[in-house]
Amino acid sequence: MESNRVSKVTCLGRKIYTTFPQSDKLKQVQVDFMNLDALLKENDLDLQHDIAICTLGTTRADAGSDEAFRLVDYTYVANFAQFALKHCGVTHFHLLTSMGSDKNSWFLYPRTKGQIEAFVSDLGFKHTSIYRPGLLDRGSDARTVEKIASFVASALSVDVLGKKIVANALSSWAKPVTGTTILESSHISQLIFPEL
Repeated sequence: MESNRVSKVTCLGRKIYTTFPQSDKLKQVQVDFMNLDALLKENDLDLQHDIAICTLGTTRADAGSDEAFRLVDYTYVANFAQFALKHCGVTHFHLLTSMGSDKNSWFLYPRTKGQIEAFVSDLGFKHTSIYRPGLLDRGSDARTVEKIASFVASALSVDVLGKKIVANALSSWAKPVTGTTILESSHISQLIFPEL
């Protein structure tokens, strides 16, 4: 938030995070991702941004059903991407999905992730970056499977991943990149995040 390369951050989320207090530079807004157009009526909210970063996601277990999982991981993401393109002036969209994303998979999780990647890639942003990390270290928020898996495989801290995505977003925005770039786990591990 201290970077002079960033003039403002608007965080649209399903809840407000106390980790990051509101400031002149940071606005957190709790939204209904099924009704993002309601934001257009908020006079004190500047929606114009160059870059959007989407890290929305859940698991089938946390969501409670296949339909609830798809609502978050596909519909909410699709709604946000379309809103960012249509109403916010976003030219660079950065999407966090998962290793193994495959729109043709027989399995719900990788299929949904692959389908949303394809949808966002086809929307028409000047540039789209898709991040497919492997195992994530969520600290105290880690799910049981993630805790067990971390004993046999190294996990990437979500804090480090976030910094890498932001650094890459700022870097790619400053370059004449177009189209879609997919960053697999091995590419993500090579990203650096200098002082932003």
